[in-house]
Amino acid sequence: MKNIIKFSLLLTLPLVGWLMFGQVSAQSNPFSSISIRYCNDDLTSKELNMIAQAGKNTPICINYINASENPITINVEFNDSVITEGAIKDSACNASDRPKTYFANFIQPYESKTTLPAKSTIQKIYTIKYPIGYSWLSHGCLAYFIAGGDVNGGSMFTVRIRATKFLDFFVTNAQVKQTVKMTKKPVITKVWDEWTISMQISNQGNVDEKIHITSTISNMFGFTYEFTFDQVIGANTWVTLTTPGFILPAYGGLFQLRSKISYTPIFDFNIINGKQPSEIYAWGTENDRTFLFFWTRQSWVVIAIIAVIIIAIIRKIYGRKEEKAANNTLQQ
Repeated sequence: MKNIIKFSLLLTLPLVGWLMFGQVSAQSNPFSSISIRYCNDDLTSKELNMIAQAGKNTPICINYINASENPITINVEFNDSVITEGAIKDSACNASDRPKTYFANFIQPYESKTTLPAKSTIQKIYTIKYPIGYSWLSHGCLAYFIAGGDVNGGSMFTVRIRATKFLDFFVTNAQVKQTVKMTKKPVITKVWDEWTISMQISNQGNVDEKIHITSTISNMFGFTYEFTFDQVIGANTWVTLTTPGFILPAYGGLFQLRSKISYTPIFDFNIINGKQPSEIYAWGTENDRTFLFFWTRQSWVVIAIIAVIIIAIIRKIYGRKEEKAANNTLQQ
């Protein structure tokens, strides 16, 4: 029985502490002096309902108003919110038992602490960017509280009083376009005793891409050399990638360059609908094959020797023909 009473007291203590300290905190924290209004398109409103296009930055304009005689510092947080179930649908901030639209993942970095001077209005512009491929509704919550206004109720609990404002976005979809390829023939260049290969890679899609390239240069005599690249290429841009210097066989000649380009999109968010982007957007691949030919001093020597041999053979054959023709003339 004593254990039951003790357990009951432990359950009720946090509630009693909240009632005691929460009321004191509510009276001491000047929430009544602070108000927030959205100001997109020069219009002021208590709630924000907007249309956003996926893949583009959308501004969120907020006016912070301090009507008190003293400066106040507040902390601001952007969280996910949901529409509650039931006959009366309402917004709820950080409801753990409802599906999220990951609004907070799409908010670009922002300063959480803001100091409001006495009798003033401060305007802040935040940015949200939904990824290409995202569509439909997204719900957000702006929560703010007085900095340093928490009430410490001991080791068991801390009371924090905060206010919330809600944001609702209808996101229009844009189709993901992924096109990464080698747009120019690779160029082989000699630098002192080493060689380098330069290749131009173009991202003709509408999303940033993380690319991984594996290239192998080889010839018919068994020479093989492999090199790799890892690079991020922005949408509708191109880069020139150059290999580190490497040694090729002294005899030169004809070489084959094979390249495999793998790429996956990079978005301004961490997760979408609870899945990693790689689970939604598959890796793309592009294969390329190019033949490269280069000369060396040794290859010129080899070619010269071969040319001398061929000329000697031709002269010998031609000499035999002349000798045979001369013999035929004498016999006649």
